[in-house]
Amino acid sequence: MKSYKNILKRNNNPIVAQSFRLTTNNKINRLIVGALNKLSKSSSYALSAKNYLDFFRDVRNPIEKNGAKFLHTIVFNSNTNRYKKILNYAAMIIDNTDYSDLGSNTGMQSFLLNFDALYEDFVIKVLTEESHTQGFSTWGKMHTFAQSSFNSEIVYKPDILFKYLTEDPNNDYKESSFGVLDCKNKAHSIF
Repeated sequence: MKSYKNILKRNNNPIVAQSFRLTTNNKINRLIVGALNKLSKSSSYALSAKNYLDFFRDVRNPIEKNGAKFLHTIVFNSNTNRYKKILNYAAMIIDNTDYSDLGSNTGMQSFLLNFDALYEDFVIKVLTEESHTQGFSTWGKMHTFAQSSFNSEIVYKPDILFKYLTEDPNNDYKESSFGVLDCKNKAHSIF
């Protein structure tokens, strides 16, 4: 309404706008800032965490320990229910909740699992170490597939190769593989 009135008055700066900032010093923001502070010390998440912390400049006394216990002190209502999931994650980060003891040494690491990568590692281990079939292999790094005219490379790395040869006499001594396996972990179904 103020903008409309200012336009009618022909003011030089008629538009009145307010930007919502997350600087309120409340329990929700204190928990989020505690997790972001911890993430800002991790090499993997430092830049993103520091960028997000700019939104929370006025939040004081961030929660640095006992995140789960502090989470139980927050009373949720219809307006704040949508924050439950992010606050659970924040509490987990603060409390070093992860599947190994790695997180307690590095400050924060791997409390969430990449199940696609975990499944791929599982299949590779079964095929290369447990199966009685020889010939399964993996690559440790990306390989160049093509070179573009813009001096950039197109690279690739298959999940699993079967009977890979760097020089195949039946293929003009070029690379070959009898098969390439791509691992997929589909949600809500059997592997």
